[in-house]
Amino acid sequence: MNMTCNASSCSILVVLDEQATLYMRPAAMLTKIANQFESDVILEYEKERADGKSLIDIISLGISTGASFTVFSSGKDALYAIQAIRDFFTSFFIDGKITEAIAVVHGSSSDRTDINIEKKGE
Repeated sequence: MNMTCNASSCSILVVLDEQATLYMRPAAMLTKIANQFESDVILEYEKERADGKSLIDIISLGISTGASFTVFSSGKDALYAIQAIRDFFTSFFIDGKITEAIAVVHGSSSDRTDINIEKKGE
């Protein structure tokens, strides 16, 4: 997937399939990733915005199955933040079940690129 961003900002469009949601566990993992970077991370869903570094803000957006939302990052390492977030969504939703291994990997560690997320498996 090609991603082109300017020096200080980047964004991606995430489209969830009918089985994927952005609630507790994925939202918590997303905030942990976002907090690793010296950049702002903002989620936008249905004209509402949330701080991507706040679990409460993300959950309050109510991003559920079949939703599409945009993740923006700006600041010192915006490109790296968006790349890590893109990799998280790819691993978490496309590569199969939500597993402890995925949780461990992601828990520890302005052009727009669109991502269609399809969860495979149960």
